[in-house]
Amino acid sequence: MRLFVALEIPSAVRQNLATLLNSFRSVTKEPRWVRAENLHVTLKFLGEVAEGKIDAIRSGLGEIRSDKPVALEFRGLGFFPNEKHPRVFWVGMEASPNLSTLRSQLSSSPQMWNNIAWWRHTSRMTLLAIPIAAYLLGSIPFGLLLTRAFGRGDVRKVGSGNIGATNVARAAGLLAGVFTLVLDVAKGAGAVLLAERLSNDSATWMMIAAFAALLGHCFPVWLKFKGGKGIATAAGMFLVLSPPACLSAVVLFLLVVVFWRYVSLGSVSAAAAMPLLIYSLWAPRHAPPVAVMIGSLAAALLIIYKHRGNLQRLVEGTEPKFSFSKNKGGE
Repeated sequence: MRLFVALEIPSAVRQNLATLLNSFRSVTKEPRWVRAENLHVTLKFLGEVAEGKIDAIRSGLGEIRSDKPVALEFRGLGFFPNEKHPRVFWVGMEASPNLSTLRSQLSSSPQMWNNIAWWRHTSRMTLLAIPIAAYLLGSIPFGLLLTRAFGRGDVRKVGSGNIGATNVARAAGLLAGVFTLVLDVAKGAGAVLLAERLSNDSATWMMIAAFAALLGHCFPVWLKFKGGKGIATAAGMFLVLSPPACLSAVVLFLLVVVFWRYVSLGSVSAAAAMPLLIYSLWAPRHAPPVAVMIGSLAAALLIIYKHRGNLQRLVEGTEPKFSFSKNKGGE
């Protein structure tokens, strides 16, 4: 179970906070509010704790006291983890110096921390597992597996040699290509959703998982790090991170392919536009977290890098246009 230490709020202050929360009902859709009697000031988050350790921790807390009440002044309002996923409404406060004394006593209590150190370590291990699991998920070569399942051999020996949906469609038909597209999108989305659940909606860890899945697709350990070009997996991860940005990129991709019939040009155009789309469409009047911006830029550069051969052929005028013919390469 997750455990935190909180300060008790006087009933009058708690009621004022409840009144403030009620004022947001007219501007927030389907709000779910904490009851006034449950409002609290978190002093320290302890992490995952075994239920059997609660009594020992309570005993350790009994030794931590302050001779004077803690004075608090309000300093700002906001949402956690961010405006895009407003799970928690928070009120910033400035406290009197004895709050720091309480926190120091809490951090240095051997009896209490000895009972939760192992569980905090487990929580860190869980976070460490996120990029590893995301990479392994992204590294599943669905294009290669499906082409073999459809009895068409090794897709890497057909057309452009890529394991992505476009070349799979050329090698094994439209149905195999559609299945590959759906599964590649799903593994990108699945990696981000897994990180969302394990990290309590942390946009940073979701972006880390997204990029790890993209690396897994582009450089799968099972294929000697020679994988696909990442556009479908990127679509899946950005579909979860920012649906409006992803859908806008898909529209741009389709427009380029329809007008010029170059899948590679559509892929590069969508990838290049993604950082700007993320910045513009992340949340109304709010920019995305720095980690998301850095991750989206890194993803765009990786996808463009994986398409360097296509870009060279486009410049030379030798890049084949999209068709379902099995004897033509391209994407």
